[in-house]
Amino acid sequence: MNLAELFDRNYERFGEYESLIWLPEGEKEIRITNLDMLRESKRLAQALRDLGVERGDSIAVFLPNSPEVIVTYRAAWQIGAVAVPILFHLSEGEARYILEHSETVVVITNEDLYETIASASHGLDRLEHIILIDGERDKGVLYRDLLSKSRELPAPVDMKENETAVMIYTAGTTGKPKGVMLSHLNLLCNAMSCFEHNYFPEQEDIRTLTNLFVLPLCHSYGLIVSNLGALTGTMSVMLPRFDTKAVFRAIENYKIKSLSAVPAMYSMLLQAPEADHHDTSSMELWNSGSAPLSVELIRQFEAKFTGRIYEGYGLSEASPSVSAHHRKMKTKPGSVGAPLPGVSVRVVDYNDQDVDVNEIGELLVRGDNVMKGYYKMPEKTADVLRGGWLHTGDMARIDEEGYIFIMERKDDMIIRGGENIYPRELEEVIWSHDAVLEAAVISLPDNIMGEKVVAVVVPQSGKYLTEDNIKDFCRGKVAKFKIPGAVLVLDALPRNAIGKVLKKELRLMAQERFQS
Repeated sequence: MNLAELFDRNYERFGEYESLIWLPEGEKEIRITNLDMLRESKRLAQALRDLGVERGDSIAVFLPNSPEVIVTYRAAWQIGAVAVPILFHLSEGEARYILEHSETVVVITNEDLYETIASASHGLDRLEHIILIDGERDKGVLYRDLLSKSRELPAPVDMKENETAVMIYTAGTTGKPKGVMLSHLNLLCNAMSCFEHNYFPEQEDIRTLTNLFVLPLCHSYGLIVSNLGALTGTMSVMLPRFDTKAVFRAIENYKIKSLSAVPAMYSMLLQAPEADHHDTSSMELWNSGSAPLSVELIRQFEAKFTGRIYEGYGLSEASPSVSAHHRKMKTKPGSVGAPLPGVSVRVVDYNDQDVDVNEIGELLVRGDNVMKGYYKMPEKTADVLRGGWLHTGDMARIDEEGYIFIMERKDDMIIRGGENIYPRELEEVIWSHDAVLEAAVISLPDNIMGEKVVAVVVPQSGKYLTEDNIKDFCRGKVAKFKIPGAVLVLDALPRNAIGKVLKKELRLMAQERFQS
C-alpha cells in the first residue's frame, strides 16, 4: 500500500465521517468530512497533472497549518509527486536554498507569504508555478480556480513503496539543511507502528479519541499524527498555530482527549493564566516529542491537569517515531519509553561496538521507518547509515527493561578536563530550582580545561536569579566539575518553530557576554 491508497481505504473502511474541524483565527469553525478531503485532493491532483507536474517532481508547501496543506500532500501522492514542506517562518534566502536544492516545480502558499516566495524563486528555472490558496489572480494561480476547472483524478499512480513521498529539510544547525527522503513505506510503517504501540483491542473505541492538532504540518512529527488519524478513523480539531487560549477553549468546547505537542508548548500551557478558567477534564493523552521534556515539568503538569504525559522520541530520519510510552506500560521520568514495534535500537561506543546495559553511547536505529537517505548527498547518507543502522547523533542509555533515556546530542556533549558532562543531566537539576522557568546548558572554549560549562536560565515570572543562585543550588547535587562556570540570565530561550532550543544561538550570546 502507498500513501495515496491509505486515504481511499480510510473511506472504504469507515464510510463518510467528520474527520477535521478547522478553527481559523477570528472565523467560525469549518467541519470537513474525510470524503470532502478525498475528493478535493483528487481534483487538485488532476489540476497539478494538467499543469505539467510529473511523477517524481517536487511540490513545495509554504503555509501555516490549514486543510489545504493536508490536501496538497495527498494530491502530490495521488500523482506520484514528492511533497516538500517548508517552514513558513524561513527567510527568503533559506527558502530559496530548499526550492533550488529540491528542484521544486510548484509552490503552494498564501497571499501573506507570496512576496517571500516570489523573491526566493526568482530565476529558478525548474519552478514554473506559484499557487495561492487565497488572494487575487494577478499574483499567481489561484487554488480555487484550479479546483473549479478540474475533475477528480480517475485513479492514483501505482506508486512503489520505496518511492519518495516526502522530503523534509533538517534545521541545518551544523551546515546546509539536508533533504531527508522518506518513502511511502517509511511513513506508512511508522504510522502503523505508532498505532500498534498505543492502542489495544480491549480499549474503548479509539475513534472516540478526538485529537487536538497544533503541531506544524511542515514537520515530520505533525505529518505522522495526520497520517495516524487517517489510519484510525479518528477526528481532529486543528488550529492554525499554537495559542494557549485557543488550546484551552478547544479542549473544553470539543471535549478533546488527545493532544500531541512539544515540551515548550506544555511549559506555556502550564504557565498560562487562563488554564484555571477552562474545563480540561476530558484530556487523557498528552503526548510529547521532538525535544527533551524535563522531569520537573512533567511533575508540575500532571499535578495540575488530568491525564498523563507520554514522552516519546524520534527524528526526521526515522519518519520520525522511534520510541514512546503508552497507557499499559509504567512511565519512567526522564525516559522516552520503549522502541515501537518493528524498530530495533542499539547503543554503541565510538567504534560502533555495543555498550553494556545503562552505559551511555550513541543511539542507533534500524527498521522500515528509517529514511532512504539525504537528497543529493551520497557521502553524508553513507556515513549516517553505515552498517545498516541509522546513527542518530543522540547520546543515550538503555536500561535493563529496555527503556531508552536520551542524554544529549553527540555534538552538544561537554568534555571538561577529560570528563564527560551531559547537559541534560545538569539541566534537570537546574530546572528543579523553584525560581527557574527554563534552563539550557552549553559550553564555551577554555584554554586550560578544554571547555567551560555555561548555564542559561529563564526566571519564573516575578522571580529573580543571579549567577550565585544557580551555582549554590548545584553544589552538592552534581560533581564539582559539572557546576557552571558562568550563568546567563535571559527573558526567554531561543527556539525554532517546533520548540527545540537553539543552542547554537545561545553559544553566540554567551560568547558575546563572557568572551568579548
